[in-house]
Amino acid sequence: MKAGPSLHSPASHSSAIGSPKSLILVVDDYAGVRRYIAAVLRRLGYPVLEAATWAEAAEVSQKCTDPIDLLVTNVVLPDATGEDVAQELMATWPELAVVYISDHPRDGLRERALPAGIRFLPKPFTKDALVLHVQEALRKQMPYRILFVDDDPIVTRLAARALNHAGFEVLEAANGRGAMAILMEQDVDLVITDIVMPEMEGLEMIGALRKSRPSLPVVAISGAFDGRYLDMALVLGARATLAKPLSMPKLLETVRQTLGLDPATPKQGSGAP
Repeated sequence: MKAGPSLHSPASHSSAIGSPKSLILVVDDYAGVRRYIAAVLRRLGYPVLEAATWAEAAEVSQKCTDPIDLLVTNVVLPDATGEDVAQELMATWPELAVVYISDHPRDGLRERALPAGIRFLPKPFTKDALVLHVQEALRKQMPYRILFVDDDPIVTRLAARALNHAGFEVLEAANGRGAMAILMEQDVDLVITDIVMPEMEGLEMIGALRKSRPSLPVVAISGAFDGRYLDMALVLGARATLAKPLSMPKLLETVRQTLGLDPATPKQGSGAP
């Protein structure tokens, strides 16, 4: 890789580029492609930086006080490869997600198994394909989102506090009807639901989710009728059950097991960017 400006010198606050949302750097020496990508992403609300070469990308990056969350880069650039650019940026921002784009059929990335947060998008591509790859790449930076459903506000508050402290994002609903309304608008990684609730009970919701969202894991909780409803919840499709009163350590253990997480690893998942 040809030498470019160092990314490790301190940025000047007078020329800093800040953002309240995921910051994206687009690097492509084809101006039309670069501007198209930037325009699509800006319309979605993402702040976007642009560069035509590695040298320009390094210069732009030095001005950032906020971390760059995603790099969208052509695989072949005039002064470097896209992988070189990604590796240099990751030295400063280890959590950087990357979308490689290329019209070269033998660039070596198509056949390679890419880790989470790294995507390959062949040219030419559609707007929908671009958006999908960007969102999938950014997923690794999002905390797992859990929908907790219970009509007891004290139980909800205690559980939400424990889950938040463990690094999870928590949405709340007081019954199944409210939970289904949330699920119509937002993606979640896990639903934890009480069984006995007003308006729409947990068993009814679990059955509905089994039909509409079969891949969405559900943990059922209950203290009613000596836990007999929990067995029924498993039959209807719940992945796990917990008896009330809830033990917060057991709740966290069950959540991590259900999501397939190592207890020692950061909790990241599919929250929307």
